[in-house]
Amino acid sequence: MRLHSLLATLAVAGLVTACGGDGGDGGTTTPTTSSVALSGVAAKGALQFALVSVHPVKADGTVDLTKTLSSVESDADGKYTLPSFEGVRGTPYVVRVSAISGKTKTLDEVTGQAVSLPDGFSLRSLVIAPTTGTTTITSHVTPFTELAAAAAAGAQGGITATNATTALSNVRQLLGFDSSVIAPTTLQNATTPEQQALAVMLTAVSKLANDGGLGCSATDLGARTKCVVDALAASASITSTNPGTVGGVNVAEKLVAAAEAVVADPQLTAGTTINEGTVAGVVGKLEGDGKPAPAGNVTAIAAATQLFTGIRSDFQALFSKGGATSIAKGAVNQEAFKFVEAMEAVQAPAEMVVKDAGAIITGIDMYNDFMFGTGAMTRNRGDEQNGFPTVGCSLYTTAQNTELATSKDNAKFIGCTVNYKVVFTFTNNGTVATRYRHGFSIEPKADGTFAYSTRARRTTSCNPAPCANPVNEALSESVVGVATPTIVNNRITAVQLVGDFAAAFETGGTTLIDAKTTVDLSGTRTIGADNMSSTTFKGTAKSYKADGTLLGTLDVKSGSTSEIPMSWDANGNLVARNAPTAVEPAGGDIATASIDLVWTTGNSEFAGTLALTDNAWDKSLTSHIPTKGTLTGSLRNISNGTTNEFLAGSLTAAITGYGNYTATAEDSATNNFNTSLTFTGSVTAPTRPKLELTLNTAMASHEDGPATVTLSYRSIVNGTPKQQVGAVATRQANGKYSTKLTEAASNLSMTWGPDAKEADLYVNNTEVVGKFKDLTLTFTDGTFISLDIGL
Repeated sequence: MRLHSLLATLAVAGLVTACGGDGGDGGTTTPTTSSVALSGVAAKGALQFALVSVHPVKADGTVDLTKTLSSVESDADGKYTLPSFEGVRGTPYVVRVSAISGKTKTLDEVTGQAVSLPDGFSLRSLVIAPTTGTTTITSHVTPFTELAAAAAAGAQGGITATNATTALSNVRQLLGFDSSVIAPTTLQNATTPEQQALAVMLTAVSKLANDGGLGCSATDLGARTKCVVDALAASASITSTNPGTVGGVNVAEKLVAAAEAVVADPQLTAGTTINEGTVAGVVGKLEGDGKPAPAGNVTAIAAATQLFTGIRSDFQALFSKGGATSIAKGAVNQEAFKFVEAMEAVQAPAEMVVKDAGAIITGIDMYNDFMFGTGAMTRNRGDEQNGFPTVGCSLYTTAQNTELATSKDNAKFIGCTVNYKVVFTFTNNGTVATRYRHGFSIEPKADGTFAYSTRARRTTSCNPAPCANPVNEALSESVVGVATPTIVNNRITAVQLVGDFAAAFETGGTTLIDAKTTVDLSGTRTIGADNMSSTTFKGTAKSYKADGTLLGTLDVKSGSTSEIPMSWDANGNLVARNAPTAVEPAGGDIATASIDLVWTTGNSEFAGTLALTDNAWDKSLTSHIPTKGTLTGSLRNISNGTTNEFLAGSLTAAITGYGNYTATAEDSATNNFNTSLTFTGSVTAPTRPKLELTLNTAMASHEDGPATVTLSYRSIVNGTPKQQVGAVATRQANGKYSTKLTEAASNLSMTWGPDAKEADLYVNNTEVVGKFKDLTLTFTDGTFISLDIGL
């Protein structure tokens, strides 16, 4: 009995097997196959009525086109749904889209036309059968999934599971997202940041075909399309995220140029919020070294642990709470504090130098024209705000600028003002405008030079006039200088400025941040037929405290400006020269400007270029603004003669749609313009990892916050990429944001809504490997990791 009981117990426990019967082991067998159902969109432009088929891979790594596991024809929108097939788990398969002779067409993104594709056209996508049971997989097929398929096929061993994983990872790192799960659309129908980026890149491929790029010069657009797709495939490599060279042509460079051309084309992007920042991350990768972060062959949980441990380590090493302060622990915070401390109370005097120098030149110009009988005794340039000109000049009889001149005989002095900030207050008696300005008194000398004195002032004016208690308060000491112009045919063609400019106002504010700026500047000027001028300039400007301590030096390597003509309307408002309300010319406003500079203090330095390249009038022709500005350069700290760069990159601010916006009407869903901000660069600190960053955000003028914010960063240790992390925040209808976090190398992703208390972590977009809750990520095997990075 005891033996019988023991055997029974062991049998239940599965430690012994019963005798007799058919000799089965009584256990279970782990499945080796999965039922796989595929669906998606085939697109190089939607591929209409193409054959979509799934094929296995031979032992030698080549595709077995003699065996078709499943097939179907795409519809008029390029969509397809394949019947399920049995796939060996963890094994790569190839989805192939091929042209059906005389039937398949592509909806070309550039022309908008349906273009017939020649025989032999095909695109591929790689699918690795999941390790779970019956699975429905989204697998869109585009020229970028073809890049991955071609890279794996061309690698040693062909399309193995390892090569497929690496190739897919490389293309995800290039684009910043998994293109096989992002539905391809037209530019106008793209809604998410990933869709917009993919739409731009697909349109760039179309543009290469339309323009005969990559050596594709056939007369037929369909043939050129096939040629471009084939060239992209031929450029793919398993060792790089970037396309390489084909026939002596750098494919990555051509893709960048095509993408930038698409973004800059107002007809292609009409009705969208697409801007340079939409593809800044992709362009940055294409222009980069192409080094991929390793895809790895670890388990999903191990990859997730590496990801979040890496994020926490990177950010804790580089950043900390407390901002740029002396007690901050983060390496970047500490470097930033050194920079902020050295630059405190110093404003880059670029704006002041341009405006004050411009005022002196405007005044001398006005005096010259009047004395030669070709101009008036007043002149204004630019629109600072609410109708007040940036620069206003008049002729006076005395240096105090209190009595306006009436003739050439008593026009002895030039009085100019530069408005830096205008503040309005409203009283029972009307409106008071307080201007924070630089005032100039300029005296023509017998030797052809012009001596000037200038100081910062606070001045009030009232509507209705006059003010009960007018103010014209001096805010700084008077300083002096000399302007020496070269005059040809009554026009200033060159000028040299030596002396001091008055204390500078903080940017956009009313506080003085120094005592004076000493300048030594020279420049040239060309005046066009429309009386607008183009200038070049260079020189130095040194900012000082009241006690004579040097705050900083601005070394202008080179600079230039151009103007756009403006007019006054009957109410004294500045409008476009062609505005229906224009009554008389009012000089010009800055149209474009650039300055290449180095700004240095004792232990900190900024070197770079500031460029204003585009401008626009609103629809009513009453408001003119710069619409694109780019600051490119680097911030460095200097210690014991050693320079350490901790931030380098390019910051671009752009406005689109301003020409369709009416500035005189209220902003609304039907009257608005879009503003975008893009940063691409790197941040680091001594002995710390380097982060390559891309940040893009965009919002409409009538909205309270950005529609989207995208962030991508690549962590680099000792020159080798470690991981590539992306985050996309999208504003919902209720004004709150949903956020998606991805890691391109391992294809991990996590999305959480604005009010969600937890979120699932996926690998390959299908398998849940963990749950995020209360700053803790708990994996399906019970292990967990804290995501609190201390910020």
